[in-house]
Amino acid sequence: MKKLLIVFVATLLFYSCSSPLDRKYSKETFQDDLEALVKEEKIDSAATMKIAGYLMYATMSGESIDGLSYREIIVKSDELKKKNKEEGEAQQKIAEEEERKRKEEEDAMYNNWVKRNMVDEFGDPIDDYTIRSMFRGEFTNSATASEKMSVMCDVTVEKYVYFSVYEYNRSNKANLPREKFINIDVKLKDGSVTSSRFFMFQDYFTTSDKDFYNLLISDNPPVKISIDMSKTNEYSRTKYVFEINTEGLKGID
Repeated sequence: MKKLLIVFVATLLFYSCSSPLDRKYSKETFQDDLEALVKEEKIDSAATMKIAGYLMYATMSGESIDGLSYREIIVKSDELKKKNKEEGEAQQKIAEEEERKRKEEEDAMYNNWVKRNMVDEFGDPIDDYTIRSMFRGEFTNSATASEKMSVMCDVTVEKYVYFSVYEYNRSNKANLPREKFINIDVKLKDGSVTSSRFFMFQDYFTTSDKDFYNLLISDNPPVKISIDMSKTNEYSRTKYVFEINTEGLKGID
């Protein structure tokens, strides 16, 4: 009798002290368990969201949570949140490092002439090459004024010269009229101004005129270039102005 009384008291204490948080998850009893958690444990919406969120994660990932208590599910939810945060921070650091390297490589291209191998349609290097540098400037159109821009200049083995214009500092390549000629204004080192005839083709300004290349490597080279698009379209308000540094070009062959 005494032993039976001890067992009864122990059982009573167990159930009276048992918390709904220690109940094992079951799909069949989940709704009742959740109501008990709110009423008896008075858990807040954050805790219920943790439970619901981890149940959704387990369903999508195929993880079995049968046999886990709600207390353990909340712990696992916190661990998953911490893991996702750490992975996100690690990925952010990797992205920031890649962006830093990209900017360093890009900055190294400005005002610095380098030889670059050309590639075929498969992206494989071929024997041909261009000499390339980049320059900064500003552009104006009907919607904006004095916005930053970048210009990529390529000089081929045949001494053809190409200008690729990137508006908003390389975020958007300029969409140029196709197959039209345009005269661009060129300010030389001594302050005088001349003009050169370029052809717009596949979003490039290009010229095969050897005189312009000879001007680039002369003792009185261009220092600034102005391209006024109204010369090809009277309704256009777009104008590109950029500085150019030819130092170092002559020594590359």
